[in-house]
Order: sequence, then structure tokens, then C-alpha cells
Amino acid sequence: MIIKLWNFVWNLWFKFPQSIRFILVGGFNAIFAYGVFCLLVYFAGEEWRQVCLILQWILTSFISYMLQRIFVFQSHGKIWAEYIKCCTTWVVGYFINAVTLELFYRCGFNVYVAQLTAQIIAAVVTYFAFKYWALKK
Repeated sequence: MIIKLWNFVWNLWFKFPQSIRFILVGGFNAIFAYGVFCLLVYFAGEEWRQVCLILQWILTSFISYMLQRIFVFQSHGKIWAEYIKCCTTWVVGYFINAVTLELFYRCGFNVYVAQLTAQIIAAVVTYFAFKYWALKK
């Protein structure tokens, strides 16, 4: 019974277009990463925002990789080779995020709003990097 239900949900999930799956999984990842960032900034302080960003990146990258690999791109490639490609992709996304965060923060945005905006911009860029490079079939 449980296996039938799992198979039904699994097959239903993969009827969604890849872009929708990416938005849903990416949305979960983004909310989780944003929550980690907010907690770190809350306890460390705004002046440590860039350190908090890199710590958040380190803490959430593997979870994000596994969820995208399984639930978005259905990749069957070599895990470590893909993970290195993903990390390379995330480094690009990280720098876009870090620069955008700093720009918005220095323009007077609240650190939490600045990060939310930066994270959305970085997510759009990383989607295409994942789709066409890191996890392409």
C-alpha cells in the first residue's frame, strides 16, 4: 500500500515540467537557506552578513544538490563529479548573491530584504547553469 502510494506520488511529481519542479524544490531550498542566513545574522549581527552568507552556503549546498539531483533533474551521473560541478555553479551564484547583497545593503536596504532580493537574482542564474551545465542529461 505504501509502495503504491509512493510510486503514484513519484510518477505524478515527474509529470510536472522540469521548470516547475525546479521552482518548487528551489523554493524549498531558498526558504531553508534564507532561514539559516537570517538566524546567523540575528545571532552574529549585520556586520557579519558576508560571513553568515558563506556559512549558509556551506551548510545548505549539499542538501540543495541532492534534492535538485533527485527531484528536479533526475540525474544519474557520477555523484562527486556532479557535486563539484554544482559547487562551481554555486560559487558563481554565491558571488552574484554576495555582490548583490552588498549593493542593496549599502543602498540602505534592510539586510534581510537585501538578502532576499539577492537570493532571488542568484537563483535565476543558477537554474540555467544547472540545466545547461552541471546537471544536464
